[in-house]
Amino acid sequence: MRYRLRDIQVAMGATGQLGQHAELVPTAVCTDSRAVQPGALFVCLHGPNFDGHAFAAQAVAEGAVAVVAGRALELGA
Repeated sequence: MRYRLRDIQVAMGATGQLGQHAELVPTAVCTDSRAVQPGALFVCLHGPNFDGHAFAAQAVAEGAVAVVAGRALELGA
């Protein structure tokens, strides 16, 4: 099943601005910023050895259409 970013946001009870991307359907879900392809949804995982939040900007630069994060991020303009 494929979901729009708006649907994913609602299902997760998430907040944030989707703007023009609300109707997009992500092409993939990635947790490794090195594997992000254009159109992917990047999910920041946090563990004892790494923190995906540190790689969110890189994921966006690689073409991620949205980021799921547990805290506010500075992704640049």
